[in-house]
Amino acid sequence: MIDFKSPIGVADSGVGGLSVVRALRSELPHEDILYFGDTANCPYGNKTEEHLLMLSGNMLSFLEKRNAKCIALACNTTSALAPQLRMRIKTPIITIAECAANAVSELDVSAVGVIATKFTIAGGIYNRCIQSAAPGVAVYGIGSANLASLVERGAPDAEIDSEIRLCMDQLLKNAPLKDVILGCTHYPLVMSRFMACYPELNFIDPAPQQAIALRKHLQAEDLLAKPHRAKLTIFTTGDTEAFRAVCKENGFDDTYDMEFFHI
Repeated sequence: MIDFKSPIGVADSGVGGLSVVRALRSELPHEDILYFGDTANCPYGNKTEEHLLMLSGNMLSFLEKRNAKCIALACNTTSALAPQLRMRIKTPIITIAECAANAVSELDVSAVGVIATKFTIAGGIYNRCIQSAAPGVAVYGIGSANLASLVERGAPDAEIDSEIRLCMDQLLKNAPLKDVILGCTHYPLVMSRFMACYPELNFIDPAPQQAIALRKHLQAEDLLAKPHRAKLTIFTTGDTEAFRAVCKENGFDDTYDMEFFHI
């Protein structure tokens, strides 16, 4: 039975969704979280739609069976498949791409850039969501085949900077942009590298908007947790110790009781 004590679910292709957990911790500090990171199959951005539906459908079903009261679909790549995924489970799904579009609607801009995986850009999810939330704003996108996997494996700054510059230089040739959405949850984990490479740009992390959307949903459904020290439970198809290290680097061990499970 779903009630205020039920956890929030977070689904992502790997460790990138921890940027969403960070935002949830700020916005909803008392909520228990079940996190599914499909690290063994990361990155998602280079897979077929059929394969992505299978992988993401499995993640969402897993979280639903564990009584999640709503699910933050942190993976931008699978956000494009939200209509099909919402037909597979009853648990409410809030996608990060839809929340990013709401962030753009609050900006006074005529154009915005998006850097994401190749699948996310090719699927056009950001174009559709932004045109719905902020009609008239031009959207310029660039896809990276490598950046998510570089972040996932903790590549050196020089490798990450090289991939960022390769993509961003191409994006900026298309338009004189000032605002760029980080359209993959892995990217905010290296926000400092984006800012170091392009200090003149405003990089938008959609995670805070997603956390706000979850709070509003839980308030409307009278499902907000009562004050207590929250628990973060990590389920991963990859290395639990590697996941634990990333959590520790981001300070989650100081704010959550944590458990890790390999599945």
